[in-house]
Amino acid sequence: MNVIRLTAAAALAAFAIPFLAAAQDSTEVADVEGVSGAELAASLSPRTLSEIAGQPDRFRQRIVQSLMEISPEGTVTREMLDLAKRYERAGSRARHLLNTHFVADLDGDSAVTTEERSLVLGLFQRGQGVPFILFQNEADTDGDGTVSLAEAVALAEIKIATQRNRRRGWPFSFDAMALDLNDDGSVTVDEALEAFDLLVAATKNPL
Repeated sequence: MNVIRLTAAAALAAFAIPFLAAAQDSTEVADVEGVSGAELAASLSPRTLSEIAGQPDRFRQRIVQSLMEISPEGTVTREMLDLAKRYERAGSRARHLLNTHFVADLDGDSAVTTEERSLVLGLFQRGQGVPFILFQNEADTDGDGTVSLAEAVALAEIKIATQRNRRRGWPFSFDAMALDLNDDGSVTVDEALEAFDLLVAATKNPL
């Protein structure tokens, strides 16, 4: 059985980023199984493209490492990628809610009341209560003074999505299965390296 051992940031960022090292304006790129370096590069931001183009050897190593960490056999499918994404979101959500919500859930009912907030605020060290109270105030969308678990989760999802996209510098919507060059429903180490080489070639042939 394959064991997912990466957090979402490691599983997806380490896996997807390395393959897209081409400049977005590249044109002199040969097609590989109908997929061009320019098409793959279009999924990345200029900043990420520049970083990858500057350190191709480093990212080439990360391709193999990340594939093997997601799947010991070195072959990743759509289902594996989707699971890695869900695993990341679950971990990020849990960590975020721990310090912005559950830390004040004194009675264990998964909701935080005005009274509970007041009681725990005095226990925070200087400055630590600020993110907590800001999150609670924003999460209380119905203005009843109590932040339900549903309200907290909804806001946490927005927060972690914003942080993830800012940190990675590439669109989280990028479909890593675009690297499935032979269109068999999986991405192998060989395919990933081939796609990476295609993109490196694209950076060397700008307009």
